Amino acid sequence: MKRLPKNVDEYMRTLGPEALNSLEALRKVILETVPEATETMHNQMPTYEIGKPLCSFAAQKRYLAFYVCDSDVLESFRPRFEKLNLGKGCIRFRAIEQLPDRALRALLRMGARRLLKVAGG
Repeated sequence: MKRLPKNVDEYMRTLGPEALNSLEALRKVILETVPEATETMHNQMPTYEIGKPLCSFAAQKRYLAFYVCDSDVLESFRPRFEKLNLGKGCIRFRAIEQLPDRALRALLRMGARRLLKVAGG
C-alpha cells in the first residue's frame, strides 16, 4: 500500500525533477505573496489556508495544476491567464514560466483579501 504524504515536504519528495522545480517555485510565490497563509495537506495536495482554503497545487500525470479555491477570483483573472488551459477552479500548466508572475501574485492577494474579510466579520 502506497504511503500518503503527511506534509508538503513529503509530497515534494515524491515528484520528478521538472515538476519539483516548478512546484517549489510556485510554493515560494505563494508563501512570499500570502505569508499569513498556513501550509497544509488537503485532499492529498499541498494547500494554503487563511481560515479556509485559498489555493492548492498538484502534479498530475500530464500537467501541473494550480487550484484556486474561490472560483469567482479565478474568473476575474481569466483574461490574464488566457493562454493556459483553465478549468472552473484550476489553471493547468507544464512549467512555472508559463504562469504570469504579476497576475499570479495579484490573484493570490485578491483571494487572501476575500478570505480575511470573511474571517474578520
